[in-house]
Amino acid sequence: MQERRSEPRYRVREGALVWDLTRIKAGFRETAIVDISRNGMRLVTNSKLVEGSQVAIDFRGMVICGSVQYCRPDENLFTAGIRIGGVLDQVSEDQFTEDAA
Repeated sequence: MQERRSEPRYRVREGALVWDLTRIKAGFRETAIVDISRNGMRLVTNSKLVEGSQVAIDFRGMVICGSVQYCRPDENLFTAGIRIGGVLDQVSEDQFTEDAA
């Protein structure tokens, strides 16, 4: 199978939280980021993400926004490919109160 990625992926094994923004009331899901590149990442989660849905991933004090490109069963888990649309730094309470003063 020919590699279609235009950028290298870096293997990681980091915990994160993911929200499906079309089902925000369902809350977050715990997930693991298993690889990442400049424009994409692969997640492993215990529940299916809907292809095409917009997601927000809380990772190391950042919020990564993107769309689900695929989600496939993998043993008792699911593997999902995310196309990264943008990264937002989280605003801490301290930053918010300093800005308001």
